[in-house]
Order: sequence, then C-alpha cells, then structure tokens
Amino acid sequence: MKGVDGLLLAGGRSQRFGGDKRVARLNGEPLWAITLGKLRRVAGGRVMVADGGGPALYRHGSRVEKVPDAVIGGGPLAALVAGLQRSSSGLVVLACDLPWISSSVLEGVARTGLACGLPVAPRGPRGWEPLAAWYPVSVLPLALALLGGGCASPQRLLDKSGALALDWPVRRQFRNVNRPGDLPAA
Repeated sequence: MKGVDGLLLAGGRSQRFGGDKRVARLNGEPLWAITLGKLRRVAGGRVMVADGGGPALYRHGSRVEKVPDAVIGGGPLAALVAGLQRSSSGLVVLACDLPWISSSVLEGVARTGLACGLPVAPRGPRGWEPLAAWYPVSVLPLALALLGGGCASPQRLLDKSGALALDWPVRRQFRNVNRPGDLPAA
C-alpha cells in the first residue's frame, strides 16, 4: 500500500519459549520470515525490523532496515517509537510471533488508519491486539511521553490516543507463539 511503512517487532526475550522463537519453524519456515513476508505485502514504503539489538536474522537486501530501539530495554513501545521516528506517515506493525495473521487483516487495519488518521488495532474480549496495528506519526509525542515515564506497553498508547478498535471475526489469527507447544507438530 502506498504511504504505508512497516515495522516488524522481533526483539522479545522469548523467556517462555526457552530459546529464540524468531527462528522457530512453522511449516519449515522461520517465524521472522513468515511475518516479514506478510508485512511486506502490505507496506509499500519502508520496511523496518526492530530486533532489540539481537542478531540480524534477515538478509533481504536494501528493502529491510534494522532499527535500534529508542530506549534499550524499553519493550515494544521503544521499538514503535524508533519506527515512528523514521516514518513519514505511520506504521503498520506486526510482531514476529503472530504467524497466523493474514495480510488482509493488516491491510484492513492500515487502510482504516490512513482513512481516519487515528491509531487502529483489533480489539477482542482480552483487549487490544497492539502488535498487529496501525500507528500514525501523530502519536509520536504521546508515545515518547509514555516511554519517558517508564511505560513499555503499546496498549497504553492505544488507550490514551483515542484509537479506533476493530472487531475481526477470526480471532485465531491473533494467537501468538509463546511456548514451543504453541506451534503445531511438523
């Protein structure tokens, strides 16, 4: 999509997984590659990867830009801030541990966000899905303030920014991989 930059969040510590879940395989492909491919189908602008300072696992030429977190140890909000600082309009964001999300969901979130000028994220019974969302650059000052106050949570940014919540009927797309057992057996 024109005017849409993308940010892959690939910097978590994978504590519950017991190893680097970015390289865990689903249908023979590493999680980071699956989610990066989906993000690329939506983002027509810059494609960035925030890996929290970890080793770069992607080798996709100049179309992928590694961005360091705005604050070391600042969690996903620090990665989001770093991406927003490099974007001209906003970011469609996807976490690398959400391999079942469809590109059409990401595209719908980004299109809605571009049209309304607000952050947009799916929201279900358990709350926001902030790691499969659209964040316009207009939320950067608020994100910086939250990060400066010690907040690492994009959910808080969505709450405070007047974000638009979208309901998606296929909730299983938002299952994330936290433990090896979350991946189906090969």
